[in-house]
Amino acid sequence: MEGTLFLGYPFSTGTLILGTIIIAAIATFTFYKGWWKL
Repeated sequence: MEGTLFLGYPFSTGTLILGTIIIAAIATFTFYKGWWKL
């Protein structure tokens, strides 16, 4: 995968961004469902 571009970013950076978005979405969803509280 070395040198592969993902959404205009190097592959590792694109994976990191995508992972962050997914984690944020899961956190938001679980918070909305009331599975955890601040």
